[in-house]
Amino acid sequence: MIWLYVGLGCLTLFFCAGLRTGVYKGSFRAHFSLADDTFLSLTAESPQHWYWSRPENHRYGEATLETQYAKGGDAVLNLPQHTMQVGEQRSELDAVNLTRFMAPHVKEEQEARIREQAQAILEILHGLRDGTAPGPRHHGHYLEAPVEAHIQHFTSGKNYAVYGLWIWMGIWPGILLVQRVGWPTHGLSPLSVYLGCFAAAVAVDATIIAVGMACPPGPVSETLELAFGLFNFPGWIVFGEWIGVTRDGLVFSAHCWATLPSMAWWSHREKPTP
Repeated sequence: MIWLYVGLGCLTLFFCAGLRTGVYKGSFRAHFSLADDTFLSLTAESPQHWYWSRPENHRYGEATLETQYAKGGDAVLNLPQHTMQVGEQRSELDAVNLTRFMAPHVKEEQEARIREQAQAILEILHGLRDGTAPGPRHHGHYLEAPVEAHIQHFTSGKNYAVYGLWIWMGIWPGILLVQRVGWPTHGLSPLSVYLGCFAAAVAVDATIIAVGMACPPGPVSETLELAFGLFNFPGWIVFGEWIGVTRDGLVFSAHCWATLPSMAWWSHREKPTP
């Protein structure tokens, strides 16, 4: 029974923490600074899709370009068809038309430089279309040449495999509850061990958090933060550092600290008869 539960847990964790199966979408935003002091904003958002594995990048079908000098409004870009539309006017999405949109009053001595920057932006647009643009990450991307750019690219969505993890965590207490039938009231059952260890883990977390909130920033608070992280390292390993202090991470850590002793108690102690 124990090995079956462990095997099921490994499979669940593979989908939850490894593949992170769920529904995701991409959001892309970039700010460009051109040679003639023109500022350009590029935004795109992909539709939500189901993924067996969390995507490392996204493909975009449409994007929007904004600049303070544009005539006729923003440019809506159809990336698969390689066209751009400004108001009622539609044209091919190339470096020439992109330059005209970005800098309609560019000086002759700056035109070659602006054209080079337009070509660099065009390559980013091709990357958005093909799924090869700078990938999603928390700190963003910075480009200096041939065009200065600050790129923010994020993946958002829901890891639905987490629900399977919650079901898996609930199975073990259920098994212990059924196994408790017939155990003498004076005996320490595996369920009692599980509940006691789970409560102790919650108490430790609550104590560290309360003391940490009461302490001013300094060595003591940093030590408590380290202790909190080490105590909840199962949640950090499975979900990632950012989720270790949320409900899923804390409950998973407490479940681990409660499950291991209860498994050991069940394995090394024969169930007494009434």
